[in-house]
Amino acid sequence: MRLTTGANGTSADAVVNAGSILRDWSVDTRVFDVTPNAFSILAMTTQPANTLVQTAWVTPTGYLDPVPISVSGGEILVDGNTTWRTSAILDPGQHVRMRRTSGTTGTTVSVTVTIGGVSAVFSVTSGS
Repeated sequence: MRLTTGANGTSADAVVNAGSILRDWSVDTRVFDVTPNAFSILAMTTQPANTLVQTAWVTPTGYLDPVPISVSGGEILVDGNTTWRTSAILDPGQHVRMRRTSGTTGTTVSVTVTIGGVSAVFSVTSGS
């Protein structure tokens, strides 16, 4: 027997008739959970000018399904990978770090990271 449900978060019901035995059968689909909790990335201050700077690992929480991650103004590295990128897919529980080159002396530059539609800014300030 096959019972097909509709969109995420819906259910379908059927009655199975096996001779004189009738049984209800219900199938529910889970709603995809692709919106992480708000997250933050610590700002880095008094960094050397024009130097590649990277964050510690960040572990987003609050989602159950793979989510897209993208960055503007820098690059990301998802654990389990060796290549820095500007976008990727992040599985629940995976860690990510960001990097970018600091600006000239006395300036602040930033990176915007978006994970499943939730954004945070990582800023780097060069020492004066």
